[in-house]
Amino acid sequence: MHAGELSDAAVNTIDTGAGSFTTTFGSIEEPFGPEVTEGPQTVLLATNCVFTGDTTTRSGFWALYNGLDAFHTLVVRVEGLGTGTTNEIRAYEIRARVLTKF
Repeated sequence: MHAGELSDAAVNTIDTGAGSFTTTFGSIEEPFGPEVTEGPQTVLLATNCVFTGDTTTRSGFWALYNGLDAFHTLVVRVEGLGTGTTNEIRAYEIRARVLTKF
């Protein structure tokens, strides 16, 4: 089984209790399966999800999002597998970057 890849997606909302977040924008670089198509995604964090970029931990990822101001956005590259639910991905690796909005 080959992992899919979503790149340059903006984190729209987070749910720390459920261990998930939603995205807007982004491009599917490698397919996750037929149920995941271009558009908003729900991303579920696998227990062993690896974080790179501006944070290396799950708690750091939540803190990056919670620390955003009106001039910044959290952008991610997600590698994982489709869950079988429409536009839902189980993430095994996330590269997170805080970028300045233009």
